[in-house]
Amino acid sequence: MKKLEPFKVTKTGPLYRVKRPSQVDRKLIDSVEWGKEQRLLSFDFKPVRVPSKPIPFKIPRKYCWRAACYSTGQGIKSALKPCPEAGITSRPPASFAEHLRASRAAYRSYRKKWGKLVPPGIIAAYPKYVKESVKKSTSLMIFRGKKLVGLFSHLKTTGVLGDKQNYVCWYELFPGLTAAERRSARCQASHWLKKTAKRRVSVLVESYEKDAFEFFSMLGFITRRVVIERRA
Repeated sequence: MKKLEPFKVTKTGPLYRVKRPSQVDRKLIDSVEWGKEQRLLSFDFKPVRVPSKPIPFKIPRKYCWRAACYSTGQGIKSALKPCPEAGITSRPPASFAEHLRASRAAYRSYRKKWGKLVPPGIIAAYPKYVKESVKKSTSLMIFRGKKLVGLFSHLKTTGVLGDKQNYVCWYELFPGLTAAERRSARCQASHWLKKTAKRRVSVLVESYEKDAFEFFSMLGFITRRVVIERRA
């Protein structure tokens, strides 16, 4: 078998191409060049519809992986069907201070929920996100009564292949919501996303985020890349 050569190398690591997601396994990872100083390793493949459950890549547990998912065109073609509010309301932050508090609350919720599964790259990147990106992002806060119970955010970015994107950087719903409340929050977030994100919408969904796979599958997203990171 001919050794794969990267079609692109960025400051974070190499990108390779394969035909199918099922080809990404331990043997393939071990066969390509991936320097110790390079944080990420990516494999592109023919676009497939995002499934409602995590993609069963055969990637060893010593690695973290996330699926790069995208809308099929500019913005979101159709939001989720309206559903009962179930006591859930939503609105944008009223100020930068409120926006920052919501971001920090979402990060605490995420870390507590997923614990040791959270990749080191997310933990390392969060201080920079707070310093540089919160003020640039567009966000929707989710409430149950007066209590913040979720945050959705997107940010204008340029993808590694040079395309303009609205990158979804937060899609966090806090623990303790009922199924009806989660449906309502998702529905409201999907309509907000359709209204505010006009570029191609992108998101990185971690391997363990079952609800996120389901949500972006319902929005008709595709995936064409898996991004792998060493745990240590």
